[in-house]
Amino acid sequence: MGRYANRIAHGSFTLAGKTYTLPKNNGENTLHGGLLSFDKKIWAAKEVPSKDGPAIEFTYVSPDGEEDFPGQ
Repeated sequence: MGRYANRIAHGSFTLAGKTYTLPKNNGENTLHGGLLSFDKKIWAAKEVPSKDGPAIEFTYVSPDGEEDFPGQ
């Protein structure tokens, strides 16, 4: 799991006229969000009500600039 599903060619992209250079972790490409994808983060967890039985909600907020990606 990461900020992006698939590869970002050559580890860079342009958004709103600005080019972002990302860490490459798949040869010359960025795969699934970079070196420290969401599977390597500590998520907050809480039990939530559910009519279908026990349930849990996981939350993680990726800050602007994490892994060089723009936006929170």
